[in-house]
Amino acid sequence: MSPVDIPCSFNLGNAGIITPRWMSFEGNNDRFAIAGPESAKVYATRIEGYKQAILARRRNIKLGSGLGPLMNAEKMLQNWLLGNKLNVTEHEDVRAWALLRVRADHNIEQKDVGEFKIDDSTSLPQLALQLGIGT
Repeated sequence: MSPVDIPCSFNLGNAGIITPRWMSFEGNNDRFAIAGPESAKVYATRIEGYKQAILARRRNIKLGSGLGPLMNAEKMLQNWLLGNKLNVTEHEDVRAWALLRVRADHNIEQKDVGEFKIDDSTSLPQLALQLGIGT
């Protein structure tokens, strides 16, 4: 894959990752992030971090140490990013992202409809026309 050059005003540096507030858990978003080249490599290999966390939990069970803390994907991501000494910043301004999840039927995800205060009946083609990017 080729890198995508996204112009943005975020000051990322080499160890910075910025995630949107929407769909995050305690400031961690396992679906989307903007990152510098080095931190993007770590974010992109987060599955390795999940694997390590799951295997560690299984070892604890085998050793009779108990289960340890239950972790969801975002918590495992947080541990992976912190373990790799990355700085994660959650960006609060939802509209600054201007990202909507669009489903296969061309409809906007219902949670985004509420979050972005979009008319419930708006589909992707209608939204494109409203934004002046459709034909």
